[in-house]
Amino acid sequence: MPTTIIRAPAASRPYIGLRLKTRLPKPDGINLTLTPLLDLLFLLFIFFMVGSSLVFQQGLPVDLPSVEEPDFGFADKLVISLTKNNLLYFNDQQVDGFNDLENTLSSVVYSFSGGSEAEGQEQVSRRPIILVKADADAPYSDVARIMSISRKYGASVLLQTKDTTP
Repeated sequence: MPTTIIRAPAASRPYIGLRLKTRLPKPDGINLTLTPLLDLLFLLFIFFMVGSSLVFQQGLPVDLPSVEEPDFGFADKLVISLTKNNLLYFNDQQVDGFNDLENTLSSVVYSFSGGSEAEGQEQVSRRPIILVKADADAPYSDVARIMSISRKYGASVLLQTKDTTP
């Protein structure tokens, strides 16, 4: 007696497709790879670190007086700050009074001249520019004294103020 094989119609058979047979166990649940996620986190971290490190004006917090003048640019960072508590700072370093400020300025101007002095007279090859940041509540006489000391050594003096133009 011949045997006949009866097959089910194609629509009722499960489709196996082109799957490869493997001996690996089937993953349970969601398989999440961490490499792309870590790459994204590190890129965000770098983005925020670079973006937050941009500081446009460094220095001590000083309440500046308001005037209607444009900002002036300056070539070198020579900043003298005077707080409302009469504390003097030269390039964010505290100095002890006007005598110490004068000694510091003389050494800076000497370095601007390239270290050459001709018989007691300084030959400044380029003129230093000093920005004075004085608190609005600081005594005017102290601001005038800072400007006088700065000009004594041939420096140009600028006063930093708040801009009130809209």
